[in-house]
This record gives sequence, structure tokens and C-alpha cells, in this order.
Amino acid sequence: MRIGFLITARLKSSRLKRKILLDLNGSTVLDHVIKRAKKVKNIDGVVLCTSTNSQDLELKDYAVNNNIYFFKGSEDDVLKRLYDAAKYFGFDGFLSITADNPLHSFTYPNKIIDLVKKNNFD
Repeated sequence: MRIGFLITARLKSSRLKRKILLDLNGSTVLDHVIKRAKKVKNIDGVVLCTSTNSQDLELKDYAVNNNIYFFKGSEDDVLKRLYDAAKYFGFDGFLSITADNPLHSFTYPNKIIDLVKKNNFD
């Protein structure tokens, strides 16, 4: 079973512009999210999932610089974007986190993945 860790990200913030690219203790918020996502064990890839909107194109650089995958999908339908990314990369399942959550747990995703792989859930 192939499992991906998908990070949803866009730069279209209305209340706090470009919040995922703001500095947080020397790195961007997005850099922190990616770093923590890479600590999840037994995944088959981390993917930065963004929209087809031209303003989000610069996020590709963050994926490349952090050695993770990049996917552009639906601007308005986040679930479709995630589903399409999972299909594109051949994942049987995925975990998802938003790019504005720099302190997300990597402990619980590890537990979830271990449980799913041990029991071969569909």
C-alpha cells in the first residue's frame, strides 16, 4: 500500500496575505510544515498540492528546494485536488495537512500509517 502525505497550500489569503511564506523563527511557515511532514515514517512521498492559479506557481520552488513533489489542481475544490494528486502519484491512501499549520503532529500520522499498513485497510 502506497501512502502519501499531502500538504494543501495557496497564496490567496484574504486576512493575512501570503501567510504561509511569512517568517517564523528564521524559516517560512511552509518550510516548517514541510520539515515536520518529512518526519512522518513509512510514507511514499510528500506532495505540496496547490491550485492552478498563477499566483501559486512560486510554491513550486518550495517543493523543489525541499525535495518534495508538487501538484497543481482545482482552485476551489480542495478534496478533488487531493484526490487527483493521490491518483497522479499512485497513492492508495493519503494523509493531509494544511500549509498554515506549522506545529502539526508527526506522531499521530506515524501511528495512523502503522495501523493502516499493519491491518491492510482498503
